[in-house]
Amino acid sequence: MEKAIAENLLSVKDCTEAELADILELTPDFKYYKYVKTASAWDFWRERFVFEVLEDVFNDDEFTNSMDLSVAARMLGVTPEMVYNNLCRTILPVDQLPMVYSEFAETNPGKNNPDAFWRKVHVRYALDKVRNREGSAEEGAYDVGACLKAFCDKVGPLKKKEEKKKKKEAAKPKPKVTALEKQV
Repeated sequence: MEKAIAENLLSVKDCTEAELADILELTPDFKYYKYVKTASAWDFWRERFVFEVLEDVFNDDEFTNSMDLSVAARMLGVTPEMVYNNLCRTILPVDQLPMVYSEFAETNPGKNNPDAFWRKVHVRYALDKVRNREGSAEEGAYDVGACLKAFCDKVGPLKKKEEKKKKKEAAKPKPKVTALEKQV
């Protein structure tokens, strides 16, 4: 996708090759489409200037103002989605994300225990959330990447509404006993 964007940005219809070369020469080095023409797209996101821009956009420091995502994207010559995507890629590598059902089936073909996916922590959390009526079955199936029928089969019976109310009431703190009530 990034390559297609760079090629589209550089395909100016009414320019000759010489004019296009002049345009590239005048373009700052940190613009994405110029960088892709001279180096690789992946190296672009490792550049110090780009990292500093990302740091400015997603700065959690309350004493400094952070840069707007669209401003940073315009500065780098990319879309805001590309900025956000590459920030997520550097912070949370894909191999650390929880597996969805189809990925698990691809990476573990023919395993002896087909229920291993349903014992994973993030899947059990989604199942418990639906059992406790804290979320819908559709949301849970979406979260784990399974079909709704298979997810509902694994959820089993839902807790009754009365059980949920009792659990909430039991969790409420009891009022403290005053000194006068203690004497009586």
